[in-house]
Amino acid sequence: MMKSSLKFVAIMMLGSLTFSTISSLNASAATTTQTVKKSNLPIMEQLRLDEKQKRSIQSSRTKRTIAIKKVLTKDQGIKFDQLRSKQKLSAIIGQLNLDAKQRTAVMAAIQQSQKEIKAILNTTQNKQLEDYLAKNKQTAE
Repeated sequence: MMKSSLKFVAIMMLGSLTFSTISSLNASAATTTQTVKKSNLPIMEQLRLDEKQKRSIQSSRTKRTIAIKKVLTKDQGIKFDQLRSKQKLSAIIGQLNLDAKQRTAVMAAIQQSQKEIKAILNTTQNKQLEDYLAKNKQTAE
């Protein structure tokens, strides 16, 4: 009788250890998944912008788009509008066959927008953005 009681206690202890190990592994996996999900978020979501910042950045982007469209021909403008929701700005600019004057004006609009956005962000957000851009070798869009 004593032997079967010891076996029962041993099985219970083993089951308890296994359950706690599985629980800690699940908790660890959940944390890892959350970390991965966070890093997969678009940079603008990772920055945790407040509403005022979001509005200011949207305004800067709108001004940038207007400035770009002013220097495009009618056909380029149509193509720009068609691609805008499907591709990043840098990819679109490369497909518009801009002449030197247009390219200069577009780059000036982009640089102005980048400057405005950096001024909107706080120090921590700017650091996050710089790290993201360095990691992904991109320019702010």
